[in-house]
Amino acid sequence: MLVFDQLIRICKTAITTPKIAFEWLRDKMGSGVEWVQNLSSHLKNLRGENIKLGIYHLEQGNLKDAKIRFWLTNKLFAPNDPENLYWYSWALLLSGEYQEAIAKLTLNLEDKIGLKNYLLNYTTLRAIPHPISNQYFGTSFQYYFNRYQNEKVSVIDDFVGQVIPLLNQNNESETKPNILEIGASAIIGSELRDAFGSRAIIEAIDFYPSHLKLVKEINKTEKIYNNLDLSEQNFAAIGNKKYNLIVAFDSLSTNLDLATQAKNIKNMLEFGGHFALVLPLGFNNRLIPSNNHFTFERSYVEEQLLLADFTIKSINISTVQKDSDYLIIIAI
Repeated sequence: MLVFDQLIRICKTAITTPKIAFEWLRDKMGSGVEWVQNLSSHLKNLRGENIKLGIYHLEQGNLKDAKIRFWLTNKLFAPNDPENLYWYSWALLLSGEYQEAIAKLTLNLEDKIGLKNYLLNYTTLRAIPHPISNQYFGTSFQYYFNRYQNEKVSVIDDFVGQVIPLLNQNNESETKPNILEIGASAIIGSELRDAFGSRAIIEAIDFYPSHLKLVKEINKTEKIYNNLDLSEQNFAAIGNKKYNLIVAFDSLSTNLDLATQAKNIKNMLEFGGHFALVLPLGFNNRLIPSNNHFTFERSYVEEQLLLADFTIKSINISTVQKDSDYLIIIAI
């Protein structure tokens, strides 16, 4: 009887073991698929989070941290990912590492604004392509004006200090002076608003939608400008308006053709009105992609303004650091 019972148990075990093994394997395979799916989702999240952090550092001017984030994403989480390569290229460009940026762009087949072609040919250009500048100003808005000052020198203060006296004679006039800022900086506009309060009408135009959008958000609360508008670089949006003062704080340095721009500005000035501008000074006229501007020879700037029928009242140089000089020019 005992032998018979043992035979029955052996038969049952033989029958049930394959079923148990199958169920165990099925459960483990199911867990494995779920693990792979969870890993894939986690990697996607790491990709997205690292790109997001990289862009944040980029916008704050922390270029080293931005490059680390994009490098990690490219090496570990999403090799040759088009979005990551695009922002990685921008971080390298802003760091002045142009060849490295080109190498990353070579791997990116979704270079929608022509960044690679720009870096390959920038030494021959006379104007920075509009999409490049639009992205640049949208990305660097938070720290862009840091380049104009240090602990001892502020080009902004030097400029405003020379501009405000130009309109002091209008303080007692019943007619409010009209001021136009080309390149809505918010910073220069704010200084002018503090100086003149409601006694002046201050308007601004900007060439770049990404930049203008950010300034409009500031203007909602700060109430700097009476009017903000987007314009082509021929200033067509202005129409027949005339201004007592037009200021351009390093907003005309994306194009070497200063004479054409200056002629249009001359036509927008009231009789006796002033044009005040800031431009990067250099030993030659050359494009610096990491700063998104040309540097200008002083003699070239003087020549271009004379071609536009301006008379130069004063030229001063403000030095922020070695090889970082700016021309401050007042003309009528």
